[in-house]
Amino acid sequence: MLTCKLSDHHLVGIRLDTVPGENRPCENAKRNSLNNALVREKLGSVNWSELLSIECPLLLYDKLCLVFSGIYEECKIIVTQTNKRTTQPWVSKHLNQLMEQRDELFRTWKSAPNNMNNRLTYTKFRNKVNKLINAARNKFRQNEIVKCEGDFRKIWANINKWLGRNKTNLDNVIMKYLGKSDSLHNISDKFSNTFTQEINNIKHNCNKKFLDRDCYVKSSDVSFRYKKVCARQVARIIDNLQCEKAPGSDKIRVQDLKYVKFDISKILAKFINLCISNSIYPNELKRALIRPIYKQGSHMDYTNYRPIAILSVVNKIMEKVVVGQVSSFLEQHGIISDSQHGFRRGRSTATALARFTDSVNTSLNSGQQVLAVFIDFKKAFDTLDHCQLLQAMEECGISGPTNQWFRNYLTDRTLRTAVGGAVGSEVRVDLGVPTGSVYGPVGYIMHVNSVPNVVKKCNVFMYADDMCLLLSGRDLDTIQNNMQTDFDMITKWAHDNGIILNINKTKCMHIYSPYNKKAKASKSVNIIGHTYECLHADYQNCQCKKLETVNQFKYLGLLIDSNFNWKPHINEICNRLRSVLGKFYHLSKILNRRTLYIVYHALADTMFSYGLSCYGLTFKTYLDKIKQLQIRLIKYLADKKTKDSCDGDYDKLFASCRILPVHCKVKYLIAIETYYSDDHKTLVNHRYVTRSANNRKFIQPKANNYYGQRTRRYLTPKICNNIPLLRSTDKFCKTTLKLKLKNIFLNSET
Repeated sequence: MLTCKLSDHHLVGIRLDTVPGENRPCENAKRNSLNNALVREKLGSVNWSELLSIECPLLLYDKLCLVFSGIYEECKIIVTQTNKRTTQPWVSKHLNQLMEQRDELFRTWKSAPNNMNNRLTYTKFRNKVNKLINAARNKFRQNEIVKCEGDFRKIWANINKWLGRNKTNLDNVIMKYLGKSDSLHNISDKFSNTFTQEINNIKHNCNKKFLDRDCYVKSSDVSFRYKKVCARQVARIIDNLQCEKAPGSDKIRVQDLKYVKFDISKILAKFINLCISNSIYPNELKRALIRPIYKQGSHMDYTNYRPIAILSVVNKIMEKVVVGQVSSFLEQHGIISDSQHGFRRGRSTATALARFTDSVNTSLNSGQQVLAVFIDFKKAFDTLDHCQLLQAMEECGISGPTNQWFRNYLTDRTLRTAVGGAVGSEVRVDLGVPTGSVYGPVGYIMHVNSVPNVVKKCNVFMYADDMCLLLSGRDLDTIQNNMQTDFDMITKWAHDNGIILNINKTKCMHIYSPYNKKAKASKSVNIIGHTYECLHADYQNCQCKKLETVNQFKYLGLLIDSNFNWKPHINEICNRLRSVLGKFYHLSKILNRRTLYIVYHALADTMFSYGLSCYGLTFKTYLDKIKQLQIRLIKYLADKKTKDSCDGDYDKLFASCRILPVHCKVKYLIAIETYYSDDHKTLVNHRYVTRSANNRKFIQPKANNYYGQRTRRYLTPKICNNIPLLRSTDKFCKTTLKLKLKNIFLNSET
């Protein structure tokens, strides 16, 4: 198994010994390892200036790999892995000596159990040592939580480890189910073949085009020009890389690059510039090491695993340089469609959900019905045709040498699968973008950039490969007809661009107010999902099934219901918070309150804060369920003195813990999201001086129902009018704004 989280003396590598006839390591398994102290010493003595004189990028990369491989070979050691209990990481040398002294006093007492002096001496010393152990353990665990930097996956991993709930090793799971009847090498080969053949089986090969590309594609009138990268920019990228990431096929590790950052950044900058100018990409960097991750279903079925690619760190640095410039170019010239929210600066799932919910609430406020189709594509990133992808990039302005470099980057790629230390044979990959690459998402959004242009009636909301069509109106039949027309155009576009629609997972939802009698009495929605075969037959003898109409659907992490009241989503949030609450009961016994405060913000707060500015605009009684769980959680964060001083006043308890109640946090998030935008902010303008005009108040529009009161058009001026800070002509940076708003909401009932 490959990894690169290292101590000064050990590197987990490929296991050398296993039990004969079995696929599990023996108790004293041997593994390749590196002496990291010696590696750093060797790297420090390398004359890097010799590499700067090389002008051929391929030769430069080969020489660079030889330097690192030579050092790794010289520093290789073999370590025997034993099953002995390891010392806890928070136990220092001094603490270990105290523990041995404690154990010795215990043995002295047990040798004469009736000696009360020995017992008293042991008890006093034991209590002293236990306090020191608890203090050291709490400090270590607090530092581990801080290191996670809000990454809830890492935090959950630490919590489960501390509670004794260790995650099963991936290789052990695979060997348990697949290793009984096959060797590791054959298992690796079967995974590689499955991952490639599965794509080839669903990919359609048809040159017929149903749409005229010139009618829906608008080519950019500006062209991208690569700017040579400097060593300082490369050094900055190296600084931001994570040492925990495993090395790629060239075995170069992140922490080694960081150690020689100032020397290696000059070499990598020259290497990247030479590659772009010559449209060259080394074949070694095209080799991906695949780790299969179990998804769901039977463990015996190879298709129930998904591939995770481990790419070279040099590849990641080069991609970050090139793709970073491409992304800036696309944003600067407004090339990417405004409907796309994925992998763009200033855009996220939050902006996509805000626009989606605002559009639905606006329609429901007008007494209209809404029809939504949530489109799913089969392995969207893996089935992209390289020629069509490069053509889409050229239409977005990525042409010339850069386009040729990307062509070289995409062609002749291979993958190998690693399972339990065994690495399978190489398999050629002819479709898709590399999994886990920096380029993949940006390349994809350029490929689908033309989608909104083929739709005539619907609003399109996209976040990478998540796509939603939204259409509103008063007559359901008219809405259905227009939706069917636009959905058929999407189907034709997907056919022409080599993307496969997944009709089984594409869902339809009819959203309406529960007080709309006409909508409640309407018939079921009937949107047909035509197959590509049906398109070729010009809809003759169509046997295609209609899309499934659902009452609930999870879109970008929020559970949407047909009445748009958010009750199912809030119930789901509450269930997840109860799970966190159960963890807090156990964590309160092993963590101090300061660490618990960090865990609360990383797990509980982020859990209900995601999308809160959208789903939080519901009935107060629904949000009260979340607030009750909030109260139970923050009781673990406050000491007894604080809780007694609050005396049941939970608003005071929230203020003392510096935590916003969920009702206030909804307004807090909306205020931050709308602060830097002038949308929906029209100042009161009277012919004569009024109190509202002097106070810079904004016009408050009327709403027809509670859906209208949930729109940004209604809420933005309402919140701003209630908070003088938001009406001030002075602008604050985001950090200062958050701090000031938090103080306002904690100290007043706004």
